[in-house]
Amino acid sequence: MNNLQELGSVFYRARMELNLSIEELEQQTKIRSRFLRAIEDGRFDEIPGEVYLKGFLRSYARAVDLDPEQVLIQYYQLAGGAEAPVKNQPPPKPTADESVPVRARPSLRQRRARQRRRQRVIAAVALVVLVAAGAALFFWNDLSIF
Repeated sequence: MNNLQELGSVFYRARMELNLSIEELEQQTKIRSRFLRAIEDGRFDEIPGEVYLKGFLRSYARAVDLDPEQVLIQYYQLAGGAEAPVKNQPPPKPTADESVPVRARPSLRQRRARQRRRQRVIAAVALVVLVAAGAALFFWNDLSIF
């Protein structure tokens, strides 16, 4: 039995302790039964991507009353010694060489000024359309007299 199969058997035993069938677990977690079976058998390569796998492991763990974060840590250790990402840890600060200028969010005053300009442009376009439509109507009625 390989390491990932051991993790899968932890899920299987937890599910059996709760007397849950694969179908019931599928309804509860919204994870397809084939993926649930793949997890229990330690065939993690059948899951369509690392992001899905982590989400499936978390959902499955919650459904069978296991600690999702501990399950992920155990998965990372068994899958090749990679360290699990630490939750709620801020991203590392860039060094002076890596720093990238960040565009600041416009102030409330700047956003309101932009909104007023936009409203003025819309009003001007509407006025031009109305004047053009009135002129066309005037000339069309004027030409129909002849």
